[in-house]
Amino acid sequence: MKQKPILPLLATATLLSLASCGPIKSLEDDIRYEVYDGTSLIDEGVVNIFNNGLLPNLADRSTDERFYRYYVGEELPSDIKLAPEERLYPNAGLLRYHDVKDFAVDGLVKVSAVYLDLEDMPRPFLKVGWYDKTSTSKVSQESIDRWTPDLQAFLQESGYSEEERADVVINPYGHNGNVADLGNEVNKDGLVDVLIGVGANINTTAGVAVKDKYQIVLEDGNTWRYIALLSDPNARPQASAVYEWLKTPAGYGALIG
Repeated sequence: MKQKPILPLLATATLLSLASCGPIKSLEDDIRYEVYDGTSLIDEGVVNIFNNGLLPNLADRSTDERFYRYYVGEELPSDIKLAPEERLYPNAGLLRYHDVKDFAVDGLVKVSAVYLDLEDMPRPFLKVGWYDKTSTSKVSQESIDRWTPDLQAFLQESGYSEEERADVVINPYGHNGNVADLGNEVNKDGLVDVLIGVGANINTTAGVAVKDKYQIVLEDGNTWRYIALLSDPNARPQASAVYEWLKTPAGYGALIG
């Protein structure tokens, strides 16, 4: 006698087994999130093991205070500087399920924008800015990447600690905009120590208050651009040291394409 196939029965048993398990686990783990700017709800959504949330970009929000970071939790702490690092998120960062699941209350995570006065903003050991309009500034991300190891080597030779050297931030400003856009971004940031690739009008048309500016030659030694010192050299000696080093071929050489 010919034996009957058993595959259909196995398939049916498998389907029944899956059905008895209830909803897929990822759906059970959905976490709702709400994003607040003050008392205003500005965004909401759902995160799970397959999907992240994207926090709104508040860096350009017009306010007397500076946007600092987002805080995940029911209530903001009285002193944000004492907040656990895992509850703090950068501007426009991804909100991931595994990062926030432990802070959910009844399946909901609240996220609040944190603003600080400029003098209360935590600032890095050194912050360098560059004009992100390569056709004008003759500086690009490629040349900055090429120059960064030289900066780190200079700081090490100058006696700055490994911890200090790790706390160096290099940011682009004024992406493809004019010098007024550059100035607006730098002034809004308020923490830049040194600017690279700017024009002589950095403190006039751009409206950036500078302590000093100096011409260096870029792009195969054919184009003159400026570096500018924005920080008080007495209060920020590391900024002054980098600025003085940038005046020399050893300082700006790696920036030349």
